[in-house]
Amino acid sequence: MRTACKSVNVDLRVRNGRRRLIQTHRRRSRRLRILLVWFNFDTPVGFSYGLAVLSRELKSAGHQVDLLHLNEAIGMPYDLDRVSADIRVRAPDVIGLSFGTNHAWAAREVAHLSKKLLPSALVICGGIHSTICAAEVSAWPDVDAIAVGEADDGRLGGFLETWFQGTIGRPIPGFWHRHAGRWLTGAGLPPVELSKAPHPIDLSLFDHRRIIKLKLGYAESLAGRGCLYACRYCQNPVLRRIERSTADSGAPPKPPAFRRRTVADVIAEIREYHARFGSDIKVFSFNDDMFLADRAWLHGFLDAYTAEFKTPLVFNSTAVQIDEDTARRCADAGVYMVRMGVESGSERIRRKVLCRPERKDQIAAAVRALRTAGVNTLFFIMLGIPTEGMPDVWATFRFAAALRADAVRFSLFWPYPQTKLHEYCWRHRLLDRSVVRGNYLDVSPLVWSAPQARFYARIHSFYATALNMFLHARSPDGGRFASIMREIRSSPDGHWSKGGRDRLIGRAETIELELLKRGKPVYRSAFKNRPDIVMLLGEPRVTPLHNV
Repeated sequence: MRTACKSVNVDLRVRNGRRRLIQTHRRRSRRLRILLVWFNFDTPVGFSYGLAVLSRELKSAGHQVDLLHLNEAIGMPYDLDRVSADIRVRAPDVIGLSFGTNHAWAAREVAHLSKKLLPSALVICGGIHSTICAAEVSAWPDVDAIAVGEADDGRLGGFLETWFQGTIGRPIPGFWHRHAGRWLTGAGLPPVELSKAPHPIDLSLFDHRRIIKLKLGYAESLAGRGCLYACRYCQNPVLRRIERSTADSGAPPKPPAFRRRTVADVIAEIREYHARFGSDIKVFSFNDDMFLADRAWLHGFLDAYTAEFKTPLVFNSTAVQIDEDTARRCADAGVYMVRMGVESGSERIRRKVLCRPERKDQIAAAVRALRTAGVNTLFFIMLGIPTEGMPDVWATFRFAAALRADAVRFSLFWPYPQTKLHEYCWRHRLLDRSVVRGNYLDVSPLVWSAPQARFYARIHSFYATALNMFLHARSPDGGRFASIMREIRSSPDGHWSKGGRDRLIGRAETIELELLKRGKPVYRSAFKNRPDIVMLLGEPRVTPLHNV
């Protein structure tokens, strides 16, 4: 349903027992001033791909679109006075708030502020939290509408057309909205079929040049949406459940859970990226959950990419999608690194608790294939997973060190609403309901025993130390790292806060530098402001490590 350049009124009717979307084209409505707000503070800087797609569509329809990107690194921390001033100056007709669970509290504050400053403006919420927790967001008194599901492909434009024409006395597919003092809940819409038409992003909405520089040369994109797996901590299965619950028996078949843009569409976007920011781009990174899911698409993309671009590539994959042939194809195309969601070195945690599809031997085989081909690997690791004990924690560090992962990014488990593990944590009273904000890199709302809670709070600055303890387990240096780890767990709080932590950091760094001077590999924090990312230095490899 492409409506980017036309104004439409979206109606839901039943014809011959089947649900259909009927579009009634009308004369173009007035040009709207739209302010999009993206909540990206207290977390690594980035940009919202979804908002960038919507912006391009809305601008093509003749609307004015501005952005309020809340992030400390770009000089816009979360400050209600500054947000208030921005809203006053721009005086938008529409204020669109996009946020995840960690920022829901802030979105509610901004919704209240927006309605106080501009009572006649339409306040509409979107993003993953609004979709899976629409009932919660609808209880916020200052919200007028909610986009439930994907809002591009003309859907948001059609809703705005209907709203500002005043014809909102009926449910509108894909949206919830207030009318006459009550909420009208539109039927769910299937996911957007990305291969039907191009889905370009607006590269002028965000300050991409600044973001790329802050990310040390990484430009980011998405080639597809969705995921075929059903991991118990992920929100993709939740989205699929919502889609199934809103479909009726007479509806046409839905697109698959995983969808792909065409190769031509993705290449055109990369071409525009390079035309605008080429001198700043050092790596092109795809954040798809399943970049390697379709072999035919992958081969076509790699052929098209290498014919035109030389910039190294990075993307995500699961170990089960990587074999020797795929690793060679990726290496030949200039793939610098493959990121894998290993999550835990405990087979029980990974397979039984998280429902990840990979076995240890499959992960090890994937790493070997990539290393042989000359492609580096990054492991995503989570700590603080429900039912995790210290033996599981040590198994995780031991596994990553044994495979000599080139880089590791750590986070703490955060149970997102409606997921299977959120339900488990709720039933077993593991959730601290007072923790509603924070960065999953160093905060978790789970309730643990005092020793484990202290360990998770302190390990944030010592991920490299724990890896090195196992990497050098057969030498005296491993014992030196182990001594630091024992002190991390046993140090009294008063001693820790009064210089004990900093002294241990200094000891660990001294040992790391000594090992590097002796020609030994060692894990070290990659960046001063990102202790969650560690890199294996001093290791011979085909493709040298740079910014991850």
